[in-house]
Amino acid sequence: MGKQGQIIINKEQLKQAIKDYRWMMDTLEIHRNAVKGMGDLGIKSATAQYGEEAGTPKGQGSTSDPVFNDVIRREIYSTRIILDYKRKISEIQKRIDYITKP
Repeated sequence: MGKQGQIIINKEQLKQAIKDYRWMMDTLEIHRNAVKGMGDLGIKSATAQYGEEAGTPKGQGSTSDPVFNDVIRREIYSTRIILDYKRKISEIQKRIDYITKP
């Protein structure tokens, strides 16, 4: 880390980030639009139960639904990628005045 939270990156990392800048911005835009399009839906982890099922004891621990677990795993991975893109874009934008070549 540099001073005041600035991340130190080497010349090659900066070159690669500049090359990737456009598609990282496009990816973030796609992600933002997808989140906007979800509205209030989101992922629901609880299911309402009615009748006799509502009064029966519930199992302790996590869900054993493999599809749900895979969705959560992919969402965590996707969030990490998006945060990494945001960090790289931010570092490029901080240095935009120093970029002289197209």
